[in-house]
This record gives sequence, C-alpha cells and structure tokens, in this order.
Amino acid sequence: NEYQKQFVLVYPSIMEDKVLLQFLISKYDIDAKLIKQRVINVMLLIVKYHKHRFQDDFEGGTELHELIINFISSNCSDKTFNKQLLSILGSLNDGISAAMLTESKGQIAELSPKQLAKQLCAIEIRLFKQIRLYNL
Repeated sequence: NEYQKQFVLVYPSIMEDKVLLQFLISKYDIDAKLIKQRVINVMLLIVKYHKHRFQDDFEGGTELHELIINFISSNCSDKTFNKQLLSILGSLNDGISAAMLTESKGQIAELSPKQLAKQLCAIEIRLFKQIRLYNL
C-alpha cells in the first residue's frame, strides 16, 4: 500500500522506533487476519527502508533488533503468517534470505529437529558475525 510506504519513510521524524514497533506488536495480538497482515506489511517496509536502525552501531539498534526477534519467535507458530514473519527475519539479517529460513515447504511444527536447529542458528547468525577475533 502506498500510504503505508509513505508513512514508513517519514515515521522517524514523528516518533521513536521502539514506540512504533511496540504499537504494531500490540495490534498483531488482535485476532483479525487483515490487521495481522497489515502489521506484517508495515514491519517488512520498516526493515526494508530502515535496516540500519536495527544494527548495533545505531543508538538503540540492538534493543530494536531483539524486539523484532522476540516478536517473530513468539508468533512464528502462527500457521497463517509464519512464512511472512520469517521473511521479516530474512530481511533483517544480513545475507540471510527468507528462502534459507524456510527450507521446509511445510509449517514450523512439521520441521525435523535438524531443520529447526538450522533455523535457530540462522536467527543468531547476525550476532555470531559480529564477534571479533579478540573476543574469543
């Protein structure tokens, strides 16, 4: 939706990222498919156009990243929207596509333990990439 895109492009001048994300997360809890779909669409746009805001070198970026990760983790069992939620994660993490995260064509509950472990590793790969050699 063009209005959603326009809003996402200007929201940083209107409100803080955390306030918007918390609002969207609260709206996702409403049991209506249309609202959930809109929340996901806006989150995808936020991650697409403001990816830098979720990085560690951006003030509050780590907290925003954790907020989205926790949101996706707690809702990825939603059979209707799990692929879209994982696509947010794929957009958020550098170099990880949603296709890699959804290796299985089935639902999350149908994943084998090995496939689930791969997905959990993919979620945390961004953190692993940031470990410097002297930290080991």
